[in-house]
Amino acid sequence: MNKRQSRRSTGRRSTPAPITGLPVEKNDVAVIDIIGMNHDGEGVGRAEGYTLFVAGALPGEKVRVKVLKTKKQYGYAKLLELVEASPDRIAAPCPIYDQCGGCQLQHMDYAAQLAWKRQLVVDNLTRIGKLQ
Repeated sequence: MNKRQSRRSTGRRSTPAPITGLPVEKNDVAVIDIIGMNHDGEGVGRAEGYTLFVAGALPGEKVRVKVLKTKKQYGYAKLLELVEASPDRIAAPCPIYDQCGGCQLQHMDYAAQLAWKRQLVVDNLTRIGKLQ
């Protein structure tokens, strides 16, 4: 048997060691301010300078989150509670919005969606296209 076959037969995979020295760890609960949104519509916040992406969070909100995954420079968290809601937050018109996952911004006011999308295009043209 070669090495490849022997690894398959044992069924074991190596688990990466947890990253030490981060301000938050997996399963930690934190209250963070959402300062922006990424290109996928996830809220971007910081926990002691460490970037967390939070699905369903909007800029200008203060949220309580549970850390799901950490990487060296950033992590992902789940929205647990809105401590302070954004003025751009609305009730999603779709009854299964929370379960489906097909739409990212139904909980955001339409005018705010348009402003965010426009800024996303401007940022990409400036950064990638080197246009002013």
